[in-house]
This record gives sequence, C-alpha cells and structure tokens, in this order.
Amino acid sequence: MPVTVSDINVTSQSTPKRPLSEVTNNQPEKRAAIGEPNIVEVYLNSSLPGRTALKAGRKGTFDEGVRQKLCHEIIRAELGDDPEAKISEQRFVFLSNCIVAAFPGEVRATYYTCRIPKNGDKKVVQPKGILCDKYHNFLKYLRKHGMRGSIRSAHGTEDCDDPIDVSLLQRPDIEWLEKHSLSSQQTTSEKWKLTSEYRQNLLWNIVSRKSKSRATHDKLETYLKQFPCLEQQWGLKLILEDFARWFGSRCVDVVSEWVPLSDKLRRFLNVKEAATATGTDLRVVQAVARLFKQPIMVLPTKKGSGGPKVSWKPTTQESVNGLLMRVQSIADLEPAVQKAKENCERVGRTLQPFPAVVGRTEDLITESYVVVDHLRYRVESPLVAVDTCFKLYQELHCQYPAQSSYSWRFIQQALYRLKTEFDDPIPSVERSVSDFRKL
Repeated sequence: MPVTVSDINVTSQSTPKRPLSEVTNNQPEKRAAIGEPNIVEVYLNSSLPGRTALKAGRKGTFDEGVRQKLCHEIIRAELGDDPEAKISEQRFVFLSNCIVAAFPGEVRATYYTCRIPKNGDKKVVQPKGILCDKYHNFLKYLRKHGMRGSIRSAHGTEDCDDPIDVSLLQRPDIEWLEKHSLSSQQTTSEKWKLTSEYRQNLLWNIVSRKSKSRATHDKLETYLKQFPCLEQQWGLKLILEDFARWFGSRCVDVVSEWVPLSDKLRRFLNVKEAATATGTDLRVVQAVARLFKQPIMVLPTKKGSGGPKVSWKPTTQESVNGLLMRVQSIADLEPAVQKAKENCERVGRTLQPFPAVVGRTEDLITESYVVVDHLRYRVESPLVAVDTCFKLYQELHCQYPAQSSYSWRFIQQALYRLKTEFDDPIPSVERSVSDFRKL
C-alpha cells in the first residue's frame, strides 16, 4: 500500500510572499560580505574580456558562453603569475557566492558545488561547477608545458590545499536526520535548516551539470529514503522552507498573485468561468496542457538489436493529467497513478511528481494531493497542489513529467518568471510565453 501523508493541510503560507511587481530579473538574495568590494567585480574590471562579461551580466544576457568567459577570467586572476598557486574549497565557495552577489539571476551551484564524502556504500562525489572545470583546465595547461608539478590531495582533488569540507562539519547533523528525524519534529526542523547547504550540494551533485539534466525518479527516491522525515506530511514543509531560501526571492509568488494571473490566463487561453472559483482554477490550469503538443518519446534501443521501436505519443488527456490530474473518487487515484507510471516505463522514463485532485466534477473538488513516488502529500486546494508541485521540482532538482514538460515550462517562465540553466530552448513555449506577456 502506498503511504498517504495527510495528517494536516499544507497552505500557501509555506513560503514568504513576494508580489509580482517586486520580481525583477529573477534576483535572489545577495550573499556577498557587506562593506567589502566584490572580488569578482574587481577581477572582471581588470580586463577587457572580464568587462565584457560584466556588461552582459548587467544586461541580463547571460548564456553559457558568457559564464565560461567569466569563470576563465576569475580563475586567471586568482592564480596570478604564480604557477604553483592553489585554490581551496573554501575559496571556491566564496568566489561562487561573489558571482551570485554580482549577478543576482545566477545560481551558486552552477559555479561550484562542494565535495560530498563517502558515506557507507555511497561513493565520494567530487566538486563540480564551471569554476572547478576552469581551474583544472588551467592546471593541465601549466603541467603540459612543464610549469607545474602534479600533486593530489588526500581527498583526490588536484591542487586543492586547505580543503574546508563543509559537509564534514555538517555530517553529525545529517546522520541525525537520517536516523532520528522522526523522534522530534522541532529538532528535525532546526537541523534541517543547519544542513541546507549540504543537502543543496547533494541534490545538485547527483546529476551531470554539463548534460543540463535533472534528477530522475531513482535519484529522487534515494533522497526521500535518506531522510525519513520527508515521508511525513510535515516533511513537505521542510522542502518548502528550502525552496523559500534558494528560490523564493527569484520568482513570483503565484498563489498571492493568482487573481490577476488567473484573469490573464483565462483571456489568453479563452477559458470560460466555471460555477465555482475552484472549478475555474482547475479549468485554467488544465487548459495550459492543451496549448502544447508533446513530442513523441521513443525507447532507446541498442544499435543492431533488430527489435521494434517502442514509442509513446502522449494524448491531450495524458498531458493534462501530468499537469493536474483529476479523478472522481479516492479509489480511482492509485489505478490512475499506476497507468501513468506504466506509460512512462514503456519508453524508459520514470514517473515524476505531479498534482492530483479528487472530485466528482470540477466544481466539487474534495481533496488535493501532490504525488511524489509512494507519497501522497495532502494540500488545501488544486491551486496549492500545482504551486507546491512546482516548488518541489525546483528544490528537489527533478525533471518535469515527460507527458507535460512543455506545459510546466510555460508555467515556470510565464507565471513564476523563473529561468534556470537547465532551460533548453523550446520554440513553441517561448512563443507562447512572449504572447502571454504582451497581454
């Protein structure tokens, strides 16, 4: 039997509200030291390529090419004229925080994520990020020309002296959360806040940054099992607190701004009002899924296997269900979830989190859930279900449902006004977002 966590309702108050009018260019809270010059800005202003990258960032025209040039200039300036210079892990963290302070639309994990040590049968995960890549490229170039010796630290990270491993400092709290998080909700909440940095590194390190991928079901399942508190209803609030810290100031608070946004969406999608406000909300959200045609998904096969290709072209209703599923009774929920799971597995995909509501008609919704693996987080309304699910995607760094990924991307960019480095261009979505903003 699946675990249903429905002890209490999760409301839209889970994250701090931010009005639509206050969101500009997805700006997160700055974390550079107050009263001190930002060393990244100092480095960039010292060279023409650096000033070019700085100007591009100020204009909000950041792309992967600009990020590469920016990190190249930072590492070059850090190493200076000393071929034996080293950059510690603590320094990398400091530099990545300075980048976020200089360019508020950026995410620190893009530039550096700390090393995650071995834990039981889990392998060591080495540091990642553009700064780390550029640093090691510089060192390889110096060694190639005989200007630097090859030295590896005890951790196996090349030329990283004085490794201040934040994860080691937080390890006792992490172990407590893994073993005792169900013993005290208050203590769990306190330790959850203390380990936010570690867990963010963990989530960002479980996938390849270069492939611009997000976590699939198996990675998400591992994270949920690692912390038993997440299998409780109040565990959902812990995830939403993390979202508030890392993403809250970067996007619109859609729930508090829903009245004007809903009116604009109804006009854009040509949706008529239902008999109730809840029914209208359900119509509007589901209409987004009907706006896009999802591409055909094909199961990858080995070359020369000769077997028939297995494909899945999501129907309109399947796309709607991936965005906001409605079943008539609670008894219908599990069969519907199982069917969606089977469709995904048929083409080598995994079932990702999605919102679901129970109601005989769209105007008589009795229960709202967020389906995450074997969990059923209960929330107060269909709108909060969609909002909560979106926040889970971002904070848990997981993929959108394959059958409705275009619709979720539209919601991300048109309603939440959130951009991430994982947003590959989707022309149909970009056109719709542009048209929506013109209204």
